[in-house]
Amino acid sequence: VNVDQNGLISLKGKSGVNIFIDDKPTYLSGTDLENYLRSLPASALEQIELMTNPPAKYDAAGNAGVINIKTKKNKIAGFNGSVNLSVNQGELTRSNNSVNLNYRKNKINVFGNFSYNLNNSFTDLDLNRTYKNPDNSPKYFFNQNSYFKRHGNTFNAKAGVDFYQTEQTTWGFVFTGMSRISSQVNNNTSNLLNAIKQPDSVIKAENTDLINYKNAALNLNYRHNFGKEKGDITFDLDYLTYRNQTDQNYYNYSYFPNMQLKSQDLLTGDLPSDIDIYTAKTDYSKPINKWWKLDAGLKTSSTKTNNAANYLYTINGNTTVDYDKTNQFVYKENINAAYVNMSTEGKRLSVQAGLRFETTVSDGHQLGNMMKPDSSFRRNYNSLFPTAYLSYKLDTAGNNVIGLNYGRRIDRPYYQDLNPFYSPLDKFTYYVGNPFLKPAFTQSLELSHTFKSKITTTLGYSWVKDDVNETIEIVNGTYYSRPANIGRGTVKNLSVNADLDLTKWLSTHIYTELANIVSKTEFYTGFLITNGTYFRLNSNFQFKASPTWSAEASFRYQTKFSNVQFL
Repeated sequence: VNVDQNGLISLKGKSGVNIFIDDKPTYLSGTDLENYLRSLPASALEQIELMTNPPAKYDAAGNAGVINIKTKKNKIAGFNGSVNLSVNQGELTRSNNSVNLNYRKNKINVFGNFSYNLNNSFTDLDLNRTYKNPDNSPKYFFNQNSYFKRHGNTFNAKAGVDFYQTEQTTWGFVFTGMSRISSQVNNNTSNLLNAIKQPDSVIKAENTDLINYKNAALNLNYRHNFGKEKGDITFDLDYLTYRNQTDQNYYNYSYFPNMQLKSQDLLTGDLPSDIDIYTAKTDYSKPINKWWKLDAGLKTSSTKTNNAANYLYTINGNTTVDYDKTNQFVYKENINAAYVNMSTEGKRLSVQAGLRFETTVSDGHQLGNMMKPDSSFRRNYNSLFPTAYLSYKLDTAGNNVIGLNYGRRIDRPYYQDLNPFYSPLDKFTYYVGNPFLKPAFTQSLELSHTFKSKITTTLGYSWVKDDVNETIEIVNGTYYSRPANIGRGTVKNLSVNADLDLTKWLSTHIYTELANIVSKTEFYTGFLITNGTYFRLNSNFQFKASPTWSAEASFRYQTKFSNVQFL
C-alpha cells in the first residue's frame, strides 16, 4: 500500500482502492477519505485485509482492489475499557487519543469508541510554467511559491449493541459519527516574466478555506445460523449521511515590477455539500456437500448528492456575483447487484469461482443561473465481474503454496468529478469536473508463491480500459485541471512480502516491489505512449527490549518514474 503526497492511496502500483470498514464501503474519496482514515485511532483496529482480487461478495468498485479495515470487538465478560494517548512532534504537532468501552453480560454486548485527533501539516510547493508561441519560442514565464498550512480537529464516535437472541440468531445496531473542523491557509507569491525573463508583474495571494465536516452512519444487522451443514444468512440495512460546509476567502494583490500596488481583489465562496446513501443487502452461505460451499447475495444502494457553490467577486471595492463559478449540482445514483460464489478446499487443492452482476443508473443535473443554462446527463449500464482462485500446496506440510487468481473490476467516477463547475485553488489554478467521464474497467491476473506463510512472492499483470487521469488545459495563462478517460494502460509488477523473526528481540516486515506502468493515451490524431518503471521498498523493524518495552523503526524508499500527463 502506498499513499502519495496528495493522499492518493494505491495498491501494488494501481490507484482506485475501495476502502471498507468492517466489510462496509466508506463511499469516500480524495481528501475526505484521507482525513477520515487519519482520524481512526490505531487502538480500535484489529486487522487490515488487502485484496487485489476480492471475491464476488464484495462490491466490484475499486480497480486496485479492496482494503478492508476490521475494528476490534471485545469478547470479555463484564465491563472493561482502555485509554490511549498519542502525541507526535515534528515541525508541527499531531495527536491521536481514544477511549474504548465495552460491557458484555448474558445476551447483551454494548460497545463504544470515542476519539479525538489533532492534525497539523504543511506543504511547500514550487511551480514553474513556460508558455510558448506557436513557433515554440517562449512567450512568458510563470513562477509560483505556495506554502500551505493545515490545521484540523476531528472527533469520532462509535457505539453499538449486539443482542444474542439465541445461539443461532443475533441482532445488532451500530452508530458511527464524525465531526471535523479544519482550516487551510495558502500564502503564495506568483512572478510573471516576459519572453526574455524580465519581471512583468507580481501577485501575492492569501487564500483561506474553513471547513466544517460531519458524517453519521446507522446500521441494523441480523445474523441467523440454520444449524450444522444448513448454512447461515445475514441482512444489513445502512444509512449514511455526509454534510460539508466550506467557506473560502481568496485575497489577491497585484503589483508592478517595482512592487507598487496595481489592483486588489477578493473571491468569497460559500460551498455547502450534502450526500445521503441508503443500502440494503443480504448474504447467504451454505455447504452443498462435504466438498463444495455456495455463497450468494443481493445488494441495492441509492445515493443522492447536492453540491452548491456561491461566489462573490470584489475588485477595488466593487462586489458582484461571480456567475461563472456559482452553480448547483445534483447527482443521483442507483446500483443493484447480485452474486454467486462456489468454493472447495481439499488437502492440497483449493478452488473458488464467482460471478457478480451490477447494474448502474445515474442522473446528473447542473442548475443554471443568469449566465449559464441548465444541463443534465443520464447513464445506464450493466456489467459482469468474474473472479477465480486456485491454490495448491506443493508439500503435505503446506510450506510451499502456489496461488493463481483472476478478477475484473470497475472504477466509477466519484460524484465530485462529474460536477462540471470550476473550483479555484488560486487565481491561476482551477479544478473542473467532467460530466462525460465513463467508468474504467480493470482485469487482473496474479501468480504467487508462499513459503511457510512468511514470505510471499507475487507476479501480477493487469490491463485497464478507459483509464481516468488528470488532463491539463491552459487558457490565457490559467491552468485548468480536469479528469478524463485518457485511454488504456497496463501494470506489471513483481513483489516480495516477508515477515521474519531475526532474533528473539528483533523482527521485521519487508515489502519490495518492482513495477512497470504503460499508458496509451489518445492524443489529437495519434497516441502518446508513456512507459515508467519504479522500485519501492518498505521496511519495519520491531525491537522488544522487555515484555513491557518495545520500539519500532521504519524505512521507505521509492525511485522516480514517468507517468502520463495529458496536455
